[in-house]
Amino acid sequence: MELVDRAIRFAAEAHSGQTREGPHPLPYVTHPLEVMQFVYSLASERRPEVLAAAVLHDTLEETEATERDLASLFGPRVTELVKMLTRREPDPALKKQMGAEAFWQLRSDWMLDGIRNGMDPDAQRIKLADRLSNLNEAAYYKSGPKLRRYLDQTDQILVIIGPAPAPTLYSSVSALSARLRASV
Repeated sequence: MELVDRAIRFAAEAHSGQTREGPHPLPYVTHPLEVMQFVYSLASERRPEVLAAAVLHDTLEETEATERDLASLFGPRVTELVKMLTRREPDPALKKQMGAEAFWQLRSDWMLDGIRNGMDPDAQRIKLADRLSNLNEAAYYKSGPKLRRYLDQTDQILVIIGPAPAPTLYSSVSALSARLRASV
């Protein structure tokens, strides 16, 4: 598990100073650690490369870390998984042209296309764990139309991935999504 230990230390340093959303935000690194824990406990994943990728899944998207950093420190498989999980971002100037709602939809469509076209089962397990962690947080800081939109996106993720890569993790995401939908 030396690879996982190094990944945890790297993620903690890379996400240093970042926090999660909400009125009492925790350090951001709690999210990738929770994702790794879900992959370990709910998907019964024990391979160090997959667990390392789980804890590093947001480093390319949310920090100054580069693919080169990941490749040199964690190898090609970890880097490949993190790249699969990294959301492609449109040009920020496009947001002004499109408006916030259309921009959100474009980002969502690109994310769903990324899952649909090229995300292998290991990355899908991490994506489900990421969504479970984000749903746990959304229960506290999202409401109304924003929560409904997020739950609709979650339903699309569940349809695309299906239960095969991680049945227990899939069921956990599905159940939490249904509970949250009942409260909206």
